[in-house]
Amino acid sequence: MKTLSKSAVVATLLGSVIVLPGYAANAQDATELAVRYGAIPEPQLVAKEMGWFEEALGIPINWVTISGGANAITAMQSGSLHIACGVGTPPIAAALSQGVPLKIFWIQDNAPESLAVNPEVATSVADLAGSKISALVGSTMYFALVIALEKEGLTSRDLEIIDLPIEEAVAAYRRGDIDGAILPHPAIDVLMDEGAEEIMSPVDRTEKYGYSLFDACVVLDEFAEANPELLEKWVAVEARANDFRYANEAEAAATIAKALTVDEATALNGLAVSVQPSAREQLDPLWLGEPGSEGSGVAEAIEITAQFQYDLGRIPAMPEDVDSAIDSSFIAKVVE
Repeated sequence: MKTLSKSAVVATLLGSVIVLPGYAANAQDATELAVRYGAIPEPQLVAKEMGWFEEALGIPINWVTISGGANAITAMQSGSLHIACGVGTPPIAAALSQGVPLKIFWIQDNAPESLAVNPEVATSVADLAGSKISALVGSTMYFALVIALEKEGLTSRDLEIIDLPIEEAVAAYRRGDIDGAILPHPAIDVLMDEGAEEIMSPVDRTEKYGYSLFDACVVLDEFAEANPELLEKWVAVEARANDFRYANEAEAAATIAKALTVDEATALNGLAVSVQPSAREQLDPLWLGEPGSEGSGVAEAIEITAQFQYDLGRIPAMPEDVDSAIDSSFIAKVVE
């Protein structure tokens, strides 16, 4: 099982990730905490905008956006990032197959990404042969598309899958360079405003195609071991934000709308299609499970995704011990 050297990782990232100052395995020794987040409608974005994380942790946070969960994990390995959030099932599975020592400590959502296509080109997944569809390769979006195609008797070779970051996919659709894309909100709303029609929702992905995905916050083992109190505080803020989202939906939507420069209806729609399990729900076997448990829903989702990646030749081996990458101990302390 081969892992990239630190020098190789840094070389890979040159030009794509800004190396941030102050990294230390123990974040309390750092000048600031570097965190990757997703600019999508979800409770974490509300907490970020309201400054709750800085207030709880007592340390400045440098919030960064890095395209793709795989790049975010690589940034942690290179020493430029402490916490990576918005990391999907496929990059986690790929990292574990490479022996990257990760800990999944919080589940953010059910990866609420939809596929929207020009209705003149296709009106269902089964119609996609010969089309040009954008999907960020290696992401939850890419594998959701590949698996849906497989369930409809197609393969990725039956169409042209274009590997584009979210913002570039929107621009490409507007130019007519692609026929559709699988994207999160609010980007997918922009495509539909431009005339694209949704042909696969997150519900379709789970109920019709039987494929569960999630977005999570992850850290390296070394960081988790050095900063248990910090991660407990982080989880407490995430839990607070989840509760706030349901108790104050209008205010949450207004905050998200301002942060993403979208209207409140778009922000509300993004929240509506996303499932955010509460801290207590995450201790259920369907999600992370109790600390030390095995065979949780998250572990199963990673293993299924890894098998697809392995079958497609995208990873060299199956992960050896997925259960060891799941750490719900911080959540358990918060819900005591």
